[in-house]
This record gives sequence, C-alpha cells and structure tokens, in this order.
Amino acid sequence: MRARPTPKVVANGRVVASEIDGEFSLYDPRSEDVHILNHTASDIWGLMDGSYSVAEVVGLLARAYGTDPASIRADVERTVDAWVEVGLVRVEPD
Repeated sequence: MRARPTPKVVANGRVVASEIDGEFSLYDPRSEDVHILNHTASDIWGLMDGSYSVAEVVGLLARAYGTDPASIRADVERTVDAWVEVGLVRVEPD
C-alpha cells in the first residue's frame, strides 16, 4: 500500500513579508492588501515554506510553545484557511 501524499503549505511568492518595530506584516501587491500579524500568526507564517503540512505546523508550534497540539489546532487551521482564501498561501501535494 502506498502512503498518501501529505499536502504542504507554501507562501505565495508575490507576498512581501516585513517586520517594522516588532510588527510583522504581509503585503500582497496584487490586491494591495496589508495583513498585520500577531506573534502566533507570524510564527505560523515562518513555517509556510512548503516543507510542512498544517498538522506538522501544529506539532512544531505546540512543541515550541510547550502546549498540547489540540489546544492550538483550530487556531492554526483557521489562520491557514483564511490565508488560502485570500491567496497568501496555497496547499500543494507532497
């Protein structure tokens, strides 16, 4: 039996990420939208390099924060889903 591919999440290459005075933001030149990220969202964004699935992001952040993955799963999924919806990231097969 073949293992099913695990979809990975990757940031859209046109999105410009920047940090100014401790504030992390994303700028999408296509839509001209600016998205201001809180600390957790900026940590999620940092993992959107195409190396990780959403489940793997949850696990990595849970370990980094010293918390149970179940306690952050919904927030991470909601954040990634919102970014997919506006085109900041896309989900690609492994």
